[in-house]
Amino acid sequence: GKDLLVRIFNAEGNGTVKKLYFGIKTDKIELIELNGKVKKVIPYLNKGIIDLSIPRFGIRTLRFCNASLK
Repeated sequence: GKDLLVRIFNAEGNGTVKKLYFGIKTDKIELIELNGKVKKVIPYLNKGIIDLSIPRFGIRTLRFCNASLK
């Protein structure tokens, strides 16, 4: 399909909320578990910014639904 999966690993941060900027158009962003279950839908601004917290040595997987380059 047109979904884009992005897996992010935090190697040294402290788990505080950070801003993530992305340069694609998307209908929805989902935080999904490693088994593919949707954990939650992440709200985002039209400018392509989300807030994300990842504990040290943690992994987060994001699904950008109907993604396309801007």
